[in-house]
Amino acid sequence: MNLSALRRRRLPLFALLLLLLNAAGWVWVRHARLHAPEPDRVTAAAGANDSAAAPAPAPVPLVLERLAQATLSTNRLLTLACQFQASVEWSTLGARLTLHDGDAAVPWQFVGTPQGNACQIQTLAPVPGDRLRAVLEPGVRSTDTRYTPTAARTDTLLPVTPVFRFSEAGSVTPSFGQPEIYLEFTQDV
Repeated sequence: MNLSALRRRRLPLFALLLLLLNAAGWVWVRHARLHAPEPDRVTAAAGANDSAAAPAPAPVPLVLERLAQATLSTNRLLTLACQFQASVEWSTLGARLTLHDGDAAVPWQFVGTPQGNACQIQTLAPVPGDRLRAVLEPGVRSTDTRYTPTAARTDTLLPVTPVFRFSEAGSVTPSFGQPEIYLEFTQDV
């Protein structure tokens, strides 16, 4: 008997063995599924009662996260970067943010159209000193209903740096995007 004849005889036997193994696996899985314990099921009425009984999350007051120097022009007009933890109704910021250089109030305006939770503001008068005091009164509102208006008065003393310096570094890694590294300086680059 040659080798090829032996292989031809064993091939149907091997195929039959694979079919039996497949059938045994199918019976085992089906048997396990039939005898599995029933999962706990919640009726629609019980689920509705649970959601009605759950307390609503407490509203969070809007907070100014960051107020820092973005740039200082050659004629000492200061641009500040302003960031909150949620989107803001920017019209409510205008009456509540005041800038002071010593005892004198410094007028300011938005740079461009503010959107979302961050904006830039620029002084309309030169800032001669090396510090600027920013006072944010309560009442700045968010467009997000989960946040209540700012509750506390914020009084910040900001250093005014006239030289080009490195001020901050950080990174952002979005879930479905390219990671970014950002560097901030006291002047435009």
